[in-house]
Amino acid sequence: MQPDRVQHEVTSWLERRLPAGWFGGPPEVTVDGEEILVVGVLPDAGGDPVPRVERFREETREQRMRLAAELQRRWRRKVSWGVDCGDERLLFTTLSIPVMTRLRLAERRVLDTLIDAGVARSRSDALQA
Repeated sequence: MQPDRVQHEVTSWLERRLPAGWFGGPPEVTVDGEEILVVGVLPDAGGDPVPRVERFREETREQRMRLAAELQRRWRRKVSWGVDCGDERLLFTTLSIPVMTRLRLAERRVLDTLIDAGVARSRSDALQA
């Protein structure tokens, strides 16, 4: 099934099941072949968003895990969660998928230079830097 179609179906499915008051509107749903990322907006009450995000994360954990299990069974993708709060986007869980890429000598040298300089621990880490 195409990611765009899955995204639409997941969004509709979540709109019927998310508890009222979790988010200040419908969540942003992003889908690829391996992962469904659900990010909702917490109402901005000013001040430091971190305590509000932590409270939301703890209070909703059991329900989010139950919803994620249903989503994973139905669409055969891992589910990740996050919130936008003020100017901050905090992701609770995300999937890190290894991919193979082909690099020419010059590109490998750049990555190795970053490793030698202590900027990255590995070529994989350097690609993310």
